[in-house]
Amino acid sequence: MKHNIATRDISEPEWTDILSTVKSKEQILFTYADLLLWWNDRINLISRGVSRETILNHIRHSVCISLARAVQDSTSFLDAGSGGGLPGIPLAVIKENSVVNLNDIVSKKMYAANDIINKLDLKERVGILMGSIETQSLSQETCVISKHAFKVNELYTMLKPKKWGAIVFLKGAGETVKELNEIEAPLKAEIIKLDAPFMSDFYKGKAVVQVERLYE
Repeated sequence: MKHNIATRDISEPEWTDILSTVKSKEQILFTYADLLLWWNDRINLISRGVSRETILNHIRHSVCISLARAVQDSTSFLDAGSGGGLPGIPLAVIKENSVVNLNDIVSKKMYAANDIINKLDLKERVGILMGSIETQSLSQETCVISKHAFKVNELYTMLKPKKWGAIVFLKGAGETVKELNEIEAPLKAEIIKLDAPFMSDFYKGKAVVQVERLYE
């Protein structure tokens, strides 16, 4: 196989740490959930009629991105296809030394995200970048993150000519390998499966996927 792909399951201690981290930031993350719910009723950031508990599930899911080594090692992030700020805003909340830019082509979603950033008092570390990801400048230190917004091969193609340290996706484990196989250049990938027995049905089939260039 042209790609170097490693697969593992989330451990119970890792999940316990994620829940503990969410608990430690509960006040601001709950406020974020309420703001997302308010905006979602108006411009459909997630899906129509979604409950507050489902939004909280999406926030916890977003925090799972911290399992990726590239996310742990980085302080500069670009959230591609961010919509209302998932996973970028939860990541900025839990990783207080980070700078996160939210990117989306839909202006009304970025308007909502900007309002949320201001109300959460995160504007010093979280910014808005409008327009296609293809028009954005990236550095080698930038870790690109994305939650269900792109196929792996599509985002890789859009970013191929740019500098980036790693791309970390929150997406389905099953579809990931198929999408990686659409990419000709050799890549290094780690797939961390989230559908462990101690996880809720919300995480069934989901994974954290880290992708890096593999230089030969």
